[in-house]
Amino acid sequence: MDAEATDDVDKVGVESDCYVIAVKDDALEDVIRVLCPRIDQSAVCGQKKLFLHTAGSVSMDIFKGKAQRYGVFYPMQTFSKGRMVDFREIPIFVEAADPQSLGKTEMLAKSISNHVIRFSSEQRRHLHLAAVFACNFANHCFTLADDILQEQGLDVSVMLPLVRETVEKLKEDSPLNNQTGPAARNDQQVMAAQEALLSSRPMAQDVYRLMSKSIRQHLTNAGTARP
Repeated sequence: MDAEATDDVDKVGVESDCYVIAVKDDALEDVIRVLCPRIDQSAVCGQKKLFLHTAGSVSMDIFKGKAQRYGVFYPMQTFSKGRMVDFREIPIFVEAADPQSLGKTEMLAKSISNHVIRFSSEQRRHLHLAAVFACNFANHCFTLADDILQEQGLDVSVMLPLVRETVEKLKEDSPLNNQTGPAARNDQQVMAAQEALLSSRPMAQDVYRLMSKSIRQHLTNAGTARP
């Protein structure tokens, strides 16, 4: 697959069939407004190009009035500079404004991933929200754990066996059914003692309290809460 990357919108050539716009959400509208009309106006014989964005929470409609053929190409993964990922394992969620564009978007996605799923903008908004909880918020919890461990002279890597087992369980059962810990056991003495340990970290204490309350509420709603 021939592809060229650039971070300068003025250097984007007009010869390509498809343009994937991968920028931060706040910059997406400005890039589309500048890029799409320029590319389409340069198209030979009126052949409009396909434009795709990669944002999880941005509707496909952001292209309306600025491009004729457009869609979304959303790889659900966390990306960091200098770290390679296996795109074959990454689910890519796609949608497009017309059947022809959707077919081309799917073909592009399937050329690099074994998991291509059609998903609407509204569905993708909720998917991205779930990803924030499962990835971004979970990683922040690792940060809070790291803060606590560093004070005791330990590296956060000591948590890796625990974290791996927690994730592995997702392959076998729902996270609700896999819930463990003092909140799941309704161990009030332990929770009170741990809250006290966080007295010098009021924000982390609030997170602990709210997370424990949420665990209890979910288990209660499912009818599996322990007395």
